[in-house]
Amino acid sequence: MKAILKPLDGKYYGTKIEIHFDDGGDKSIIELWDSGDFEPSIRELELYGYTQEQWGKNELVENGYGGKTPIREMDLVCDSHFESKRTYERASKLVSLINGV
Repeated sequence: MKAILKPLDGKYYGTKIEIHFDDGGDKSIIELWDSGDFEPSIRELELYGYTQEQWGKNELVENGYGGKTPIREMDLVCDSHFESKRTYERASKLVSLINGV
């Protein structure tokens, strides 16, 4: 059995893990989705060109309107359509367990 953590793309509808079974059957997709404490994953931040360090320090970032706004006020996690740090960590651990790493 082999698991692959699928990349983020488009509007977020869960963190996807693709599983391929040794018997050659169809692949399966598992989705994890937990907003956690509303802290975005490093992958989520990178989609917007930000870093985890910027998030941690709540740095001022370009807001798209010619000014700067603290990153945590940028509405990156205003609804549940984002990958949380918790979900990413859980998905990564699950992939490692399935792959025997």
